[in-house]
Amino acid sequence: MFRFSGLNFKVNSLFMKLLINFLIIIILLASYNLWSLYLYSRNVEREIISHNLSLMKNTSETLENQFRSLKGLMFNLYHDSNVKALYRQSLSGSLQDLDYLMMTNLVNQLRNDVANPYYHLENLMIYYPGSSFLIEKEGLVLEERMFSRFYISNSYPASFFQKQWEEPISFSIFPAANFRNEHTQNTSSLLPVIAQTMHRDYQIIAFIQANKLLQAYSGTPQSELLLLDPQGSVILASSESAGKRSLPEWDGSKKWLLQDHTYYFFKKGEESGATYVSIIPYQTMNATLQQLNWMAVLLFAVTVLIGIAASFFFSRSIHRPVREIISSFVQGKKPAAYHSSINEFNLIHDRMDGLFQERNQMNQKLISNKSLLTNYGYMTRFKKIYSDVPITREFMVGEGTFILVLYRLHYRKSAMDQALLRQEKVAARVCEFIQLHIRKSFPVSHTLQMENNQILSIIHTDKRDEPLQNSIEALKKTFDFDRNFYLVTVAVSSVFKQSSDFDKAYEQTLMMIRQARPVEETQIIWELAQTDSHFMFTPEQEHEFYVNVQAGNDAHCNHLVARMLDSMDKHQATSEQLSRFAETLIVKTWKTMELLKVPCEGSPADILAQLQECITTEQYKRVLSQFISRSVRTIKVKREEQYDIIEFVMNFLENHYEEDISLDLLADKLNMSPTYLSGYIKEKTGHNFTEHLNRVRIRAAKELLSKPELTIKEIGERLGYRNSTSFIRMFKKWTGQPPGDYRKTLLFEKENG
Repeated sequence: MFRFSGLNFKVNSLFMKLLINFLIIIILLASYNLWSLYLYSRNVEREIISHNLSLMKNTSETLENQFRSLKGLMFNLYHDSNVKALYRQSLSGSLQDLDYLMMTNLVNQLRNDVANPYYHLENLMIYYPGSSFLIEKEGLVLEERMFSRFYISNSYPASFFQKQWEEPISFSIFPAANFRNEHTQNTSSLLPVIAQTMHRDYQIIAFIQANKLLQAYSGTPQSELLLLDPQGSVILASSESAGKRSLPEWDGSKKWLLQDHTYYFFKKGEESGATYVSIIPYQTMNATLQQLNWMAVLLFAVTVLIGIAASFFFSRSIHRPVREIISSFVQGKKPAAYHSSINEFNLIHDRMDGLFQERNQMNQKLISNKSLLTNYGYMTRFKKIYSDVPITREFMVGEGTFILVLYRLHYRKSAMDQALLRQEKVAARVCEFIQLHIRKSFPVSHTLQMENNQILSIIHTDKRDEPLQNSIEALKKTFDFDRNFYLVTVAVSSVFKQSSDFDKAYEQTLMMIRQARPVEETQIIWELAQTDSHFMFTPEQEHEFYVNVQAGNDAHCNHLVARMLDSMDKHQATSEQLSRFAETLIVKTWKTMELLKVPCEGSPADILAQLQECITTEQYKRVLSQFISRSVRTIKVKREEQYDIIEFVMNFLENHYEEDISLDLLADKLNMSPTYLSGYIKEKTGHNFTEHLNRVRIRAAKELLSKPELTIKEIGERLGYRNSTSFIRMFKKWTGQPPGDYRKTLLFEKENG
């Protein structure tokens, strides 16, 4: 006997058994914890080093991915057709020969790239050393002005970038330095990056904000980060003291070194060629280790004490109620009145009498509804539904070999709505038809409606033979007759031996259903095949697509999408893969329009609803083509509205009036038809193109006539007139007198003035 607080407990009582077992578990757990604490104290330093190596790896991979993306961006810009065209125009040596519209588009492109937060760019520019000017996010800047006013640095004067012209480099990252802007009086720490090809026609220069680049480093507190170039020079440092630190010699293979009570972790960058060094003082890691050890000991002691106390009180509180319940079941009568501190025991006590009556009623109901209960058993098995009803095993699920046949319905919503058909009713009738048809050949079978679009047949047979094939082929003919309203995909599982394999068989058919191809007929899938799960744009294709979206080039965008869809069709892409690609493309294009602040018609849900009606690749092409064309043209119109055509025309006339200017030449520069440009100028200003040109030339003629050393013929040639007669006739038309008389009037006023 065991006495405690006036209570006697036998050694073999429930209380003692519970308490002893709890104590045994606590002792085992305590032993395990002591052993774990011993191993923990021995291995925690190694784990901390492993953790810091992981942090270093994550930091290096993040920065390397950024350098890789930046390299792709810079070389894509290097090979841009606008950049090349401006280079050819710059060979003449005159900035007036540059295409200003092309330059404006290029500046907008640079501005968008700099605004991308992923690259951490301060600026991105194209440097034409032969013509001594650069094009950056704010426009065209002369070389001398750029490096003497806007980007002033003792480490990187203009001569440094000129010298790189002669260096055999293609992509180089240079050490960070402070750059001062004379205009804003701001100083920033920037990381210069230069890209050029072997032809060295021009350079692409990027300035990365060093402080934002260092945000990718998430090391241990009080740690520091260094980036070293292949020669060992510091490219980037998280602090000034880190950049001046003397580093140990590294052979290129060890992952970490310990020197002078300091840990050094090394990682070589594959893309940039830089060496990443993380510096952590030994005191920092040792303090962390001691803190973790004490915390582990404290948690162990608290856990053991709480476990012992909880074991005793739990054993004591559960002993008496369980004894009363067992006594009631053994005697088969209502238990004596008893109130427990555990609500569940009180509920059991209150419901005990009703359980005996409900047991008899449930057994009778199960017998009368055997078929319905069997179907319910299958549903609970497939759906993994928990049931506390005491169902007899013989009514749950059939034993023996079986095959699952899964039918997935793809409804054509527009046709269903037009015919006033509801999905629930259609699915129920299809399920009933399948059950009647299957049972003709396989009496021992069950057909269940799993979802509104999913029906499942369980056929108890040991082989997939001709009767099964004929039965399913007959269903196909009926389904194809109704394919204007819905399409059916049928998946036939392998033969399984035991009812415990229901879950495995169901998962197999679900995977087979996903192999459905984009065709407008019933598909029967007999085998599970390996499919390529990745059908998306490559990073280069995606970049090309969204660059053309922002540029308003809908023809090229549609070409890229059509080519991708043709490739998917060629490689036997499934309907699910086709739908996933289309949905991703629509969502990303819509987000691009929102970022550009372009007004959008409708919503992505409207377009995605149209995709639900698509079956074949050609239908997806048509929906995507309409969406892309509408979206990209909206972007193009928005861009055209933002550009002042009249201002461009007036500036061009003021700067080139002495040349042989024509409406066709100006229209070609603006990518417009001459007829449209002429009408646009007349509508916006009230005067046509010729009137504006003559007005500018006559004003210039009046200034030249004040110079007596110039003849009338020379003045006419300077103004772009083909002969002096044309000049005299036009001058008289605009002023009312010939140019000679106008000059005499000027001289007379000057002499008498």
